[in-house]
Amino acid sequence: MAAVAVLVLGTLLLFPLSHIQVELGFFWKVSVGVGVMQLLAVRYRRQEEWTLVAALDGASLLIAFSTVYAVTQYLLPEHNPDFWDADFAGFDQRLGLTSAAIVEWTRSVPHLDMILAKIYYAFFFHFALYIPYAAGVRRDPWRMYETLANMCVCAIFGLVLFAVFPAKNAIFFYGIEDIHFTGLLVEHLDQLSKHRFGTLTPANAQGLIQFPSFHVAIAVLLCWDLRYERRVVLVLGVIWTLLMAWSAITTGGHYVIDIWGGVGIAVAAVAFVRWLSGSKPQD
Repeated sequence: MAAVAVLVLGTLLLFPLSHIQVELGFFWKVSVGVGVMQLLAVRYRRQEEWTLVAALDGASLLIAFSTVYAVTQYLLPEHNPDFWDADFAGFDQRLGLTSAAIVEWTRSVPHLDMILAKIYYAFFFHFALYIPYAAGVRRDPWRMYETLANMCVCAIFGLVLFAVFPAKNAIFFYGIEDIHFTGLLVEHLDQLSKHRFGTLTPANAQGLIQFPSFHVAIAVLLCWDLRYERRVVLVLGVIWTLLMAWSAITTGGHYVIDIWGGVGIAVAAVAFVRWLSGSKPQD
C-alpha cells in the first residue's frame, strides 16, 4: 500500500505540470472494481476465509497500482524531451551485441520470431495469473505480498529511470521493419515530448518505458518467487525469463542495455524490500 501511495502522490504532483488529459474512464471503472473486491474481502474476513481475503487484497493492489502506473508513465516524457537512443545503441555496440543483429538473426529462423512474439504478449497473462496461483493454488499469502511489494518498488524504480533516460526503441532507431507495431509507441513519445498528445484513454494507452525493460524485470521477480518450488518448476521459470528477455528485443524493440536494466531494477527492488522488512538473505 505504501508503494501505491508514493505513486499516487507523485502522479498528483505531476498532473498540474502536464498538458495531457486523462479520460475519467481510466479511473472510475477501476475504482468500482477495486471497491467491490474490498467489500467482498470484508465479508470473507468475517468468515475467516483468509485465502480469499489475500487473493482479493492482492488483486486490488495490483489493479490499482497498474492503473496509476499506466497514467504516470505518460506524464514523464513531457519533462525530458531528449531521447537516449543513440547512447543506448552505442553502449550495445561496445558490448559487441546489438538489438539489430539479434532481430536480424531471429527473423532468419522460420517461425522463431512468431514464437517469441507470443511469449512477449503472454506476459500479461503471466502477470495476471500470479495472484490466483500464489493465493489460491500455492496458498502462501505472505510470499505473494512480498512479491507484490517487489513488483511495485521495481515499477517505481523503472519510472524514475525512464524519466531521466527516455528512449524510443531499437526497431525505430535501426530502421528495422516494424512488424510488431512499435511505431505507435514512438508516435506517442514524439507527441508527448512536443506537448501535442491529446487525451489518454484505456484504449490508446501504451507501455512507453524502454529503459529499463519492465517485461524483463517482472519476469525476473516472478522467477525469484519460484525459488522455493520444485527444481523443475524453477528451471522452467528461468527458461521462461530468458525467452522473455529475448522477446523483449525482437518484439518489444528494446536495446540490449534495456534488458540488463530490467534485471538491475528487479535485483534492486528485492534488496530494498528486504532491507525495509528486515529480512535476511536466507529467509
